[in-house]
Amino acid sequence: ELWHWNMFDFAIVSVGLIDLSLEAVVNTLLQDGQVDGTEGLSYMKMLRVARTARVLRVLRVVRYFRSLRLLLLSVVHTMKSLAAAILLLLIILYVFGLIFTQAATQFFITDGIEAIPDLYTYYGTVGVSIFTLFKSLTNGISWTVVVDPLMELNWLLVVMFIIYISFTYFAVMNVVTGVFCQTAIESAIRDQEEVMHQQQITKKSYVDQLTNLFKDVDADGS
Repeated sequence: ELWHWNMFDFAIVSVGLIDLSLEAVVNTLLQDGQVDGTEGLSYMKMLRVARTARVLRVLRVVRYFRSLRLLLLSVVHTMKSLAAAILLLLIILYVFGLIFTQAATQFFITDGIEAIPDLYTYYGTVGVSIFTLFKSLTNGISWTVVVDPLMELNWLLVVMFIIYISFTYFAVMNVVTGVFCQTAIESAIRDQEEVMHQQQITKKSYVDQLTNLFKDVDADGS
């Protein structure tokens, strides 16, 4: 039942053996003069990276603390939902960023960048526009700051920006939060069921041991 922990231990031990083997090889090469100090330093850096895997042994302690284990399992189980949420958010950012960049580019062609310098700062390219929209959504920058250049350009763009903020903040983010909470609750339920299953297995094992013990004691069948 604990095969996953056994595989985890096997992986950690394997990394440790590889670490020791590489260290022995590097020391041998350095002593024989087959590599210089610079190459030896590069190899030692690789060894230090491999040794960081030893920190993963701390994860073994997690199974003894249900609350911590539950948090980690909830985070792991929400990874699929997180990937879907990020993809959806990127699509929304790209669509609105493309709209604002297209409008800004048309303005630059006719009036030049110097007319509204902040417009180029926040919406000069599609990538910059996406980054600006992301910052305005995550409080990286006040969205009133980035909406001022759009107000100088066209009030319809301000309406589009308000639609973007309202849709992503009140609809998308709340739905994503609800999905994450639901996934975490389901993870907690599954973890509780797993604990109960392990308890039943342990109880059955104890019953079988006692049964065999009584059979051995009652050898004459009396």
